Amino acid sequence: MKDLFVAIITPFDENFHIDYKSLTRLLNHLFNSPITGIVVLGTTGEAPCLSNTEKLNLVKFIWSYKITNNYRKQIIVGIGGNNTTECIEFGKTIKDYCNYIMITVPHYNKPSQNGIYEHFKTICNYFENTKFILYNIPSRTGVNMTPKCVERCYKDFKNIVSIKESSGSINQIMDIKSSCNINIFSGDDVSIISTNSLGGVGLISVIGNLIPNQLSEMIFCEDPEEQLKLFYKMYDLMKIIFIDTNPVPIKYLLQQLNIIDNYNVRLPLVDLDDENKEKLENCFNSFLKY
Repeated sequence: MKDLFVAIITPFDENFHIDYKSLTRLLNHLFNSPITGIVVLGTTGEAPCLSNTEKLNLVKFIWSYKITNNYRKQIIVGIGGNNTTECIEFGKTIKDYCNYIMITVPHYNKPSQNGIYEHFKTICNYFENTKFILYNIPSRTGVNMTPKCVERCYKDFKNIVSIKESSGSINQIMDIKSSCNINIFSGDDVSIISTNSLGGVGLISVIGNLIPNQLSEMIFCEDPEEQLKLFYKMYDLMKIIFIDTNPVPIKYLLQQLNIIDNYNVRLPLVDLDDENKEKLENCFNSFLKY
């Protein structure tokens, strides 16, 4: 049985404050679907553009929503950053409001593989009773965490349980899987079939914000031929939601479905141009007719 997590967006109102009414509709949309759980404060959630106070309030709100409504969905919270001490300080504030913490390879600093290892070592040893998911996304961080480094971290720190692998390299997935038994999540919707065929355990998805039921049907399908048919049904949609920088396109489509009131994004992200809006709408309408 595979797992399906959705990396949720952070909705903003017309004044660019967090829109908790829209967030509640999004949570209803997701938590009443078969998904395993959600990732909060990831790339898709525009975490770099939120203050620590906003992040903490957001995490507490979602955790309270889960507990109050007696949902069994799993909550992953991202504490990615390039300042190890600040990651720990923020981790202290949210550790009681999630099931797992996700830590990203540090961005901008371009650390060596030993620096990446020491970053994860310091955080994982501080929170020794917390389960961690590593996140490798070199297109965003500027440095790739090598399979050797993944193996080293997994074998040395018993509270590391998974990795969200978004390098885009099939060889990297094979090298990780052949060297250690860490659970590998596809970090890209379009890579789910190839990742799982090589021993992956599921997907951390962007498109799941929009179509959690259809995506769940595909992920949890046990017939390989039927699963492939379902995958290709949504393949074009998976690609086009990256026609502009994530999460701008997915937010736009969520607004079109009235799940969120505005698709506002915070600078330095900006609105879609009219041409891309039309392409998104046409693709989504074609998907609905498929």
